[in-house]
Amino acid sequence: MQKEIEKIQKIIKNRQQQTAVIIFLYGDLGSGKTTFVQKFSKTLNIKKKITSPTYQIRKDYEIKDQNYGLKNLIHIDLYRLKEEKNRTDVLKILDLKSKIKDKTNIIFIEWPDLVEKQIKIITTSVYFCNQEDKYIINIKEQ
Repeated sequence: MQKEIEKIQKIIKNRQQQTAVIIFLYGDLGSGKTTFVQKFSKTLNIKKKITSPTYQIRKDYEIKDQNYGLKNLIHIDLYRLKEEKNRTDVLKILDLKSKIKDKTNIIFIEWPDLVEKQIKIITTSVYFCNQEDKYIINIKEQ
């Protein structure tokens, strides 16, 4: 998982966009999405424990050292909303439009299929598969 974290760090370091860093996390339950965010948060010196936002849907964490010009890590889990009929409301409900415009945010979105078509900026997608207790991770920039 360290190799993939380093790849994301490189993407952030070399970014040209003037919006938030958006990382879509795809994978089945238990495939390592939240674990990835937890490990990545350590590279940003976030001291607060990162936990799954499944029930809260969104959790925000302050980045005290402001690595890569980032001030906030926002972790979103849309699993509980996957049956939501009015998907455009998801962006509004979670105040994502304003968060996406802020280049000091890094936003990890689990189960992003609910919002991926509404987010019209460059994103990075991370695909997780857990086989025999071993994580298989693929990263794709879009």
